[in-house]
Amino acid sequence: MGGRPTDPTCYKSRKLPGKEETDNLHEVDYDEVAKREWFKRGINWLLRLAEESTVVIMCSEENPAACHRDHLIAKYLLNEYFDTVQVRHIRGDGMVYGATSVLESVNEPQAEQMTLF
Repeated sequence: MGGRPTDPTCYKSRKLPGKEETDNLHEVDYDEVAKREWFKRGINWLLRLAEESTVVIMCSEENPAACHRDHLIAKYLLNEYFDTVQVRHIRGDGMVYGATSVLESVNEPQAEQMTLF
């Protein structure tokens, strides 16, 4: 859902990054990705799943401030569905933080998973 898009216009440079290590978190234009139909289909799929049960999006990042799931997916959900979706980050030690705390301060302890309730 947008972590490494194949569309060059989804990058700030407007070109696909090379094969070398790329800092996708800072190279991807998340506002542009959020406009894409494929992203919106993914969000709608998550929302349909969340109507049936709790949804967890796993990530290898310990800190969601360093993960596209926070910068793209959580931010989008909080902006578009604030009154209907709760987004939380679950840290590796089991601590749970509201996603709004990440938006307020990227220095707060954060999580490796995101759940939709």
